[in-house]
Formats: sequence, C-alpha cells, structure tokens
Amino acid sequence: MPRKFTTSAPDWKDPIRSLSVQQLTIKTITPMFGGGAVEREVGESPIRASSIRGHLRFWWRATTRLRYSSAEELYQIERNIWGDVENPSPVTLQVEVTKPGEDVSPDVYRGNARLGPKAGYFLYPFVGSQNQVEASGRKNVEFVLRVTYQSEFPSEPEVRRAIRAWLTVGGIGARTRRGCGAIVCDDNSWLPQSINDTNYFQSIMPQQESHNHFSSLSGGWVCVGPLVSNSEEAWMNLGSFWSRFRKGHFTGKRPGYKPMDGCEWSDHRTLKNGVQGSIALAKPYLGLPIIYQKFDQAFEGSLTSETTDRMSSPIILRPIKFADGTIRPMIVFLPGRNPTAIRIDGQKVDLEVPVTDPVLNSLRATHPIDAVRMAAIREGFIEVKW
Repeated sequence: MPRKFTTSAPDWKDPIRSLSVQQLTIKTITPMFGGGAVEREVGESPIRASSIRGHLRFWWRATTRLRYSSAEELYQIERNIWGDVENPSPVTLQVEVTKPGEDVSPDVYRGNARLGPKAGYFLYPFVGSQNQVEASGRKNVEFVLRVTYQSEFPSEPEVRRAIRAWLTVGGIGARTRRGCGAIVCDDNSWLPQSINDTNYFQSIMPQQESHNHFSSLSGGWVCVGPLVSNSEEAWMNLGSFWSRFRKGHFTGKRPGYKPMDGCEWSDHRTLKNGVQGSIALAKPYLGLPIIYQKFDQAFEGSLTSETTDRMSSPIILRPIKFADGTIRPMIVFLPGRNPTAIRIDGQKVDLEVPVTDPVLNSLRATHPIDAVRMAAIREGFIEVKW
C-alpha cells in the first residue's frame, strides 16, 4: 500500500539564480614584476585568483571603517568572509586571462644620470646582478575577474569596498606600493569621476582615527598630480618625485633636483656620528630596510625594523585613471603603526623624529610623512578634500 506524506516538499531555489556575480574586466597600466609562483618570475599565468584574494583580504582590512576594536575580532570577521585553512570562503574568485601581455625588462626604465632614474628608481630590486638573475616583467595584461557569492550576502558592501580600494590604490604582482602592476577596470562605475569625486574617496578612506594594530586607509590622505598623457608618464613622474624627495632636494642649498648631487637629509650625518641608545632619523618612517652603501667619509650599514627587519612603506605612489579617461600621478598615505625603535646593523635603538632636519624645516613639516605631502603640493599636486 503506498505511503502518504503529510508534509510538503521545500520550495525549489535555483542555485544559479541565488548567486550574485560581479564580473570585472581589468588591465594593467604599468608593468608588473614578479608575483608568480616562482620568486622574481611572472610565470606563464601572470594573474592568479589566489594572489588577488590576498590583495583583497589586505584591502578589506584597510577599509573596514574601524568597526572592530581588536585584531582578534578583526580576524574572526575576516575568516568568515575570506576563509582560512579550516573554513572555505563564501566568496569565490575566478580569473580568466584574456591578454597575457608582452615581456618587459626592468632595464627599459633605467633612466640616466642627467635626468635621474625616473621609474627606474622603483625597480632596483628587479635588476640583475652577480648574485641574482633579472626579474621577469610583463605589461599590457588583461583579465576578467569574477567574484561570486550568495545573493543577499551580508558582507557584500565590504567586499565591494575592498575591490574598489584594490582597483584604486593597489595592483598586481610585486612592489605595488611603488606603482608596479597598477590596474584599472573598464567599467566606469568602479572609477572616480574626477579629482573632486568626494563620495568616491570617502567610500574607501573614511576620515576617522586609525587603530595602530593594522594599516588602514582611514585617516589617510591623497595627493593627485597634474594631467599626463598616459599611465607610464604618470609613473615616470612619480619616480622623479620620489627620487628627488629621497635626496631631500627641497632646501635653500638645493632647491631643484640634481640627480648626481648629495643628500640633504640629516640622517647620514647623524648616523656617521654614532649611536648612543636613541637616534633621530627621518627616512625609517618611510619604510625599511634601508641599506647605506660605502662611500668616502660616510656611514655604511643597514637599518631594519625592530622586529621583522622589514616595514612596508606607508606611502603609495601609482597612476590613477578617472572615469572621463584622464590620468594623473597619485600619492597616498596609508596610516599604520609608527616605528618607535629600529635596528642599526643589528643593534636595537630607540627612534625619534629629528627636530632640526634641513628638509623638514624647508618644507615646514614636523614629520617625514607630512613632508611627503608638503613636497607633493610644492610640485603641483592637489590634495583631495572631503
């Protein structure tokens, strides 16, 4: 005798219709270097979903609007969105490379002694030497990124914000903070409309005080330079700016950039005088390590982070493209933890900002980070206001 069921079958939900898919067509606008499965190589598959997931995780942390009071709480929410070794992520990333691009050598961007290194200033880790082969590079890479998650996914706004920050401030491959592997999406809705697009920049850089336990775009600033004809020109201009700034050629003694002239920062002279347990230097606040090579009557040695040897630079330099097609060089400050100590040739010393540095004084800045902003404004950059 057939059985009779008293309960009804559940409503059918089409699994395809219940998914939300973001599809973005993306291309590199500056050469990418490294970033492949093998160190210093782009590889046959220059764009990998696993690499992009790592970038998005970082930019998710940097754009969480400081809603989480501790690193532990932040990590718990992060693993719920992006997954970990035990829990798969509800966010699926798929990559399809539609144009693998062309190989490019870092030697192409070397520059010269008269005009300076330009973008070559950013590429010294990739240049070949007696101990290392030249890193492989690739330019004009195009790919499609598909981001899939369940419809009505509660963290969708945070995922979209992370994607927007990655497209605007990040990149693909190695040394993205120096403009390598800068990217742009062909959908104008993912681009700022203009330099005055307050809502766009506010969406990724809320003006709130940043916690010190992780880097955050909150509380940062953006300076955008004059219009240029293409992204590589913008990158070249940023290389010239950064090499000039690292030389400190903004003083009365050296008001203009001369690539072969000496450095105006007081760090070299301070280091030459020896270390007593604390030291006042400017450049460690811009990223570590710093390697001082041997010159006559000059300090020779290495400056590293107190704990990990390396401290990522809080300054990002890369081109930015606007929805109207215009391109400009851009400088971004990514707030994080200020170093309070460094190691000089392995010896730990306390670190403080110099009070009488000639470059800081000339730029009317009290901190090296603010000196970057003041130097950019002096060079014709405009600070984005919101």
